[in-house]
Amino acid sequence: MGFEPGKMMFIDVISTFASLAKSTRQGKFDVYMRWGLSEEEVSAAFQKRPFFLNPSEEQITGVMDLFVNKLRWDASLVAMNPVIVSLSLKKRLLPRAAVLEFLTSKGLVKKDYRAPYFFIMTDQLFFSTHVHPYDEALEIHKLYVSKLSPS
Repeated sequence: MGFEPGKMMFIDVISTFASLAKSTRQGKFDVYMRWGLSEEEVSAAFQKRPFFLNPSEEQITGVMDLFVNKLRWDASLVAMNPVIVSLSLKKRLLPRAAVLEFLTSKGLVKKDYRAPYFFIMTDQLFFSTHVHPYDEALEIHKLYVSKLSPS
């Protein structure tokens, strides 16, 4: 599969394979492919980040729905940034997507803004670069908090 046993990532591969039955792994591959990814793209994402197959099929579907249907990203952007699938949908992705839509609607970011880093960056960096610099910072912060999971 292209992993070197002497590398730390090999431990992640073994961990993923040990924790998931072959049918479960194949089911997750199938979910990604239903969202338009090729088998090669899913394999490449797995090689980049073996934990790409760890989220539940429900989590994968929720993340792909957000990026493909709501944000209109090509599914391959998610595969090229596989860490996105492991981020919390309710605590990070949905609130940040709401902020992105707000910033876009106000013309503060380009309509075709598709930077995966927007979702991956730390909270501190996110707030300092995408919330606080704007006059609408209080409104953006309230929007963000309102989209957080009640838990």
